Amino acid sequence: MAQTLATTRQFISHTLRIVAFSDYRVQDISLLLEYVRSLEPPPDLLLYAGDDVERFQTNSRNFFEQLAACAVNGLCAVIGNDETEAEGEVQRRAIDFEKAVNRERAYIQGKKVYNVHETPLIVGEYVVIGNEGAGRDEEGRAFGAITYEETSIARHLGAAAKAVKGKRIILVSHTPPRGTLDLAFRMSPNGHHIGSVALQNFLLSRQDVSLVVCGHAHYCGAQSKKLGRSVVVNAASHDDVGALGRIAIIEIQKSKVSSVKWHFLWELTSIPEIGASRESLLKGAGIRTTRELADTSEQRIAVILNSGQAAAVRIRARALSLCKQELVLQKQLSLPKAKRAYLDLETDLGQKSIRLVGLHLEDENQSVAFYADTQQDEKQILSDMLQFVQTMPDLNVLSYSGSRFEKRVLLRRLAAYEMPISFAHSIRDIYSDIHASVAFPVTGLGLKEIAAYCGFKWRDSGMDGFKIGIICGSSGKLTKANKRMVIRYNEDDLLALKHVVFYLEKLSQHQALAAQA
Repeated sequence: MAQTLATTRQFISHTLRIVAFSDYRVQDISLLLEYVRSLEPPPDLLLYAGDDVERFQTNSRNFFEQLAACAVNGLCAVIGNDETEAEGEVQRRAIDFEKAVNRERAYIQGKKVYNVHETPLIVGEYVVIGNEGAGRDEEGRAFGAITYEETSIARHLGAAAKAVKGKRIILVSHTPPRGTLDLAFRMSPNGHHIGSVALQNFLLSRQDVSLVVCGHAHYCGAQSKKLGRSVVVNAASHDDVGALGRIAIIEIQKSKVSSVKWHFLWELTSIPEIGASRESLLKGAGIRTTRELADTSEQRIAVILNSGQAAAVRIRARALSLCKQELVLQKQLSLPKAKRAYLDLETDLGQKSIRLVGLHLEDENQSVAFYADTQQDEKQILSDMLQFVQTMPDLNVLSYSGSRFEKRVLLRRLAAYEMPISFAHSIRDIYSDIHASVAFPVTGLGLKEIAAYCGFKWRDSGMDGFKIGIICGSSGKLTKANKRMVIRYNEDDLLALKHVVFYLEKLSQHQALAAQA
């Protein structure tokens, strides 16, 4: 519960400049510190919306305190819904709630560092209040150790606002409001809302909340949206290895948010082909950032990483692409131009059987799906597929996996039924062709990442190959809804690959014309 006694800082500017971030679970905090130190003029406030607060305290450094020193009025933070133990362990046993909360709160300490869930911070006409932890999702599930009931959240917010009546409110809340930048996909393939109903009601009932900085829902990070009279900014970063740090730069003028801009901090491990061991080698050689890597010669990179020249060229191009936030063309994409078809398979996770063979014929702009109602129908759809492609000789069949997935699986399954395998041998995996020609400013090399950069949108944004593999592992008939989803997802993969090919070929044409001009 927020205390009635607030901490006060002097503030005389007409513009409040804020740097906000959240869910810094894997990102390099030292890179964040360097970035904040470089800002001119320095921000008035830093806001952290929680999770893994223990990462900001080491045996020798208090990162919260060092960050706070970079801002005129310091740093305000709240704890998230996690604790130092793994979330899986947290969910499997009873937790001493009060002990967990106190343990996490203890990490938010230092000069000009404020836990605003406990004590609001007054900065001139503004006050920063906090809302730690999270509520339950729309299906009633709790995540992590620090979960509050909605009635408790409502009481806390009401008491905090009452204690600082007459000030314009800035709210740092780990959870977003229900229905606003709170969509998550980890527990549901179609997405589910994990925000707080009490927070939603609080914002809709008030006119004095200028800004809400939140996190929790990583999928909605680096986005802002209006709710009632408030601007909600979700500053969450993803927590997979190599995920970039998302930083919001927010300006408030005359009690209203006037701008929200985003800055992204790339890690060395954000670059495909750089894992922990290569990161260690680069840092040992004094190369700590993607910019420093992009400014290093390919010859030196090859020596540091003990790699071939081709790998060094790719790595440097990818670092440069991330820094410039644009494609870096290395050479023209060279693919067959006529009679192109795109191929994609859907299998169970163990790749024991094929549930769907999808083909998209470029010239006809037509998609064809050979779908097995049950696993026992696999032989029939393979036979149907072979009969279909026999009517189109000299077809240039293109796939994308980086591991010749479609070719390998088709060869094995066709051989299992003693069917002709020549079609499978004709499949060309163009993964290497694409990435030898261009570097993308993305952290992954999967079709989803590169197609999304090229502007393609999937109809089922929360679906992925793993979830489809689970669905396809069913031994019986799928429901009509799941069947439609599998077919639609497969066709989108085909269209996504076609989209990437068209995009890169057009880019190559423009580059060639520019070179001739």
